Amino acid sequence: MASRITLVVLGAFLCLGLPGRSQAAQTPTRAERLVTEVSQQIADLLWVKTDDYAHTGQEQKALALVRMVIQLDPAFPDAYSVLATYARNNEDAGRIYRAGLAANPNSHQLNFEYGFFYMALWTRNPKGGIPYLRKAVAAAPDTTQKIKYLHTLGHLYSQTDQVEQSIATWEEVLRLDPTDQVAQRELARLRASGAKN
Repeated sequence: MASRITLVVLGAFLCLGLPGRSQAAQTPTRAERLVTEVSQQIADLLWVKTDDYAHTGQEQKALALVRMVIQLDPAFPDAYSVLATYARNNEDAGRIYRAGLAANPNSHQLNFEYGFFYMALWTRNPKGGIPYLRKAVAAAPDTTQKIKYLHTLGHLYSQTDQVEQSIATWEEVLRLDPTDQVAQRELARLRASGAKN
């Protein structure tokens, strides 16, 4: 199935006969937009099949399709997340996340995962993960997601002895949700330990 889909995409490129573009041309041609749209649709179909393979224990087939999804649609953050999860080692996972971030620099999901899972947990560099968590907070699509990322950021600031930043982060959580018990507890703990507001 995967090889047939690849042939369809290649056929679309050949049939459309995309002309070379000058450096000055910034607007995609109609043919380029069509190829992009077809590629994204095929990536979506492959993603569904990937899920089928993953849930039936066919991990290698699933991972092969994930790689194809990334080739067809580099702006598909979930594909990088899955591939990084199955990476052989931390270096491979980091390489996959960095490739995902290069293609999707403003992805809240990839910034969160790289900053927290890769930097803070896997490589034990919580301070290195903070800039990515801050980008995830800034790009969060809704308040619920933003609070989730702020929680993690607040903890990372505490772990790296950045108490003032931790307090400011927990205060931001309470501005978004005054009933957040984790933020209330963390602020009380930080203030009791002698941190100044």
